[in-house]
Amino acid sequence: MAFLEELRYIAQDGIELGLIWSLLALGVFISFRVLDFADLTAEGTVTLGSALALSLIESNVPPLFATFIALLGGFAAGIFTGVLHTKLKIPAILAGIISMTGLYTINIWVLGKAFIYTEKDTLYSFLRKFLADPFLAKSLTALVVVVIFFFALYWFFGTEIGMSIRATG
Repeated sequence: MAFLEELRYIAQDGIELGLIWSLLALGVFISFRVLDFADLTAEGTVTLGSALALSLIESNVPPLFATFIALLGGFAAGIFTGVLHTKLKIPAILAGIISMTGLYTINIWVLGKAFIYTEKDTLYSFLRKFLADPFLAKSLTALVVVVIFFFALYWFFGTEIGMSIRATG
């Protein structure tokens, strides 16, 4: 019976991580297929967002606000890659690699060390109050975030600006 319970936790962790990494895949897909820009910055910005959010949560910043700041950090990293490509005329793939490599160092600097474990409240803590199973709370939170992003992007690419991006890509 313990084996089946362990297998359940492994499966739930896999689903949770798969949902989180699907946002990375969505970012790479949009930049490559829609904009014809092979952007590898997404790999570094996911960890940058995690590092920023965790550092802020450790500094007693509310988790939702920390997540918003992490989103802005990823936005800034993407702008940096775009500036490397458009203003400095560095090829897209190389600009992404430079940003991704630089973000590795920045992430460790933001965290202060290579790994931090926290017992403080995160976005998952909100659902733990309502659901007895913490693994289900994490998977459900990840699913809700992915669905929100999916529909937000679907709506965005239906707007005039989104259609312009699709047309020029």
